[in-house]
Amino acid sequence: MISSKSGKYLGSDELAETPREKKLKKRKYPRPRVLVQKAGKKLAIESSKRNELEKASERIKKHLQEFPNLDLEEGRNQREIYLEWIHTSLEQGQLSLKDDDIEYKTAVSSVSAGGQHQQKTRSSIRALHKPSKIAVRNEEERSLEQNKEAANKNLVKRLTDHLSLWQTLLRNSPETTLSEIKSRGINIFRELGLENA
Repeated sequence: MISSKSGKYLGSDELAETPREKKLKKRKYPRPRVLVQKAGKKLAIESSKRNELEKASERIKKHLQEFPNLDLEEGRNQREIYLEWIHTSLEQGQLSLKDDDIEYKTAVSSVSAGGQHQQKTRSSIRALHKPSKIAVRNEEERSLEQNKEAANKNLVKRLTDHLSLWQTLLRNSPETTLSEIKSRGINIFRELGLENA
């Protein structure tokens, strides 16, 4: 057998070593490639969990900054309603949505062009989820009912996205359990300076 690189003849007991094998021989304590790959994957997974946790925490904090001041009774009530909604939704494993939780407001669409066919009816709708203060507006269609349906779909999507942030926080934060979710929420309010300790 002839080695392709050196052109020398290798006997049957001599086998050509790959560059990787040569490198491992030179090391004092060589580690198999599989162990190195597993360690790298483990670090990557931990890093991605940390990043997910930070992003979810930042987005929740950004949302909570829109809440009323907690020095007032309205703010304290809003915080309790919000945390109860989060806890109930996480406990059920799905979005907890009641009809009286959503407030609808209508308005004339802001479309300026159209001349004779310009919007003159109150077909634009804004749907507000009271516990979370998440709102969506829809004015795409000429019909109020169609806009209301579309607004409901968009609201459910936004609420599901918001709830998934809390699920990420719960899943990637080992110190937080479902029973501690309210205290975690109160801690986030304190971190934002929305509540006096």
